[in-house]
Formats: sequence, C-alpha cells, structure tokens
Amino acid sequence: MRCAGPWAALALLCSGCTSPLRIPFERPTDLQALFLTGYRSPHSTAADDHPTVAVELATTEPGTSGWGYEVGARYGSTGDDATHLSPEYTFTELDVGVRQCYPGSHQRPFFGLGLAWMHSEGKQSVPDFPGGEGVPDAPDDSGLGIYGHGGMLWSPGVDEFGRGTGPVLGFDVRGVLGDDTSYFEVALVVGYGK
Repeated sequence: MRCAGPWAALALLCSGCTSPLRIPFERPTDLQALFLTGYRSPHSTAADDHPTVAVELATTEPGTSGWGYEVGARYGSTGDDATHLSPEYTFTELDVGVRQCYPGSHQRPFFGLGLAWMHSEGKQSVPDFPGGEGVPDAPDDSGLGIYGHGGMLWSPGVDEFGRGTGPVLGFDVRGVLGDDTSYFEVALVVGYGK
C-alpha cells in the first residue's frame, strides 16, 4: 500500500500532460471525385499520340503535412487500326501522390506530385503471312515513374468562404518521367466535390 501513492500521483500527472489522440481524418475530409478525358503525347517513337480517360480521388484540404492526397487510374489506347508497321498500344496507369490546392471562392489552382506505375502493351492485328509466319506483338512494358501536374478547378457550388459541394469543372496538364515511358498530357476535368 505504501507504493500506491507515488504511482497514483504519476498517473495523475501523466493524464494531465497528455493531449487527446489525433486520428487522421477525424473530421469529415473534403474529397473530390474527378473524371478526366484528354490527349496524351508519349515521348516514344513507337506509340502515336492518343486519347486517354482517368478517374481520380483527391482531398482538397491539407493534412498534417500541409498537402492533400490523391489516387488515380488512367487508360489510353492508340486505336484499333494497327498494322504490321504500327501496332495498337494500350496504356494503363495507377498513381498515388500529394496535391496542393490553393483556396479560393470558386476557382482553385492546384499542383501535385507523385509516383505512377505504368503498363503498356502492344498488339498486332494483321493476319499471318503466306508462309505461316505471324507478325510478333510489340513487347509489353511495365515500370515506375514520377509525375507532376497542375491546373485549375472551378467549383460553382462553393461559396466565398470555401463551404459547400457541387460539380467541379476544370483542366489538368500532366507530365510523367519513367524508365521506358514518359509522356505529356492535357485533359478536361468533370467531377463532384468541394
């Protein structure tokens, strides 16, 4: 019983010095769900310029680091008019990164940085040659890259104090540098959020 007093005093002292635990996203987080459609220009002589589509989720308020977060998926294809000289390429990409949104009433400039996993696949669509020999498909390729992008989003449902949700419209300019695949892309953005 003699030792209970100091332990109780220590427990009381420690409980008075602690702050409540902070849980990430303990309050509602402002999210944007975005659909992008654009045009990509790869820095490769094998693949032609082609249209792309993408889906992104992004937070608009900064976390503890001062940056918001974003995840996305992209798809593009050079078309189905492949020949033995120019195969059809399909591109898929998954990316995760951070985003800095600058508050404003309706217009919000932003930029982001992150890591992208890219996969490209080439396919020939010509029949076998008259000796039974087929045309080999272009080699598949996967790799990592870093991306940077920026643009402007317009949120007509947000008031002058940054409150509210609604449709989101805008544009996005993006560049990716990878081991084997690099590209430049311009896209229009339609979505919902803050």
